[in-house]
Amino acid sequence: MFGIEQTIRENAIDPRARAGESDWFENRDVTTSVYLGLNPVIGIEWFLHRNISFHSEYYTLITAGWRIVTEDYAREYSNGDWYRSDSDLSGVYYSVRGYARAGVSFYFK
Repeated sequence: MFGIEQTIRENAIDPRARAGESDWFENRDVTTSVYLGLNPVIGIEWFLHRNISFHSEYYTLITAGWRIVTEDYAREYSNGDWYRSDSDLSGVYYSVRGYARAGVSFYFK
């Protein structure tokens, strides 16, 4: 599994601001991820009858990649003060998640 994702989030007003607390707010986050993954699966199936079976499986999703996060934040307060912040974060990340499923299958011929 190979993937490239990009997420852009922009806000023009602060949803948490109270009246008179802020005159202007802007936030822009850009997240870009490039990843490679592996999805091994193991399972069993037992036939109670030729048309009915019980099955269970366990699968793992393993991903590793490179993530770049850019954040630009600016705010002007009602008293005229400014706050501006730019940050660039990048680095290697990994994720391991496991899932189990069980079920019953009915086969019709």
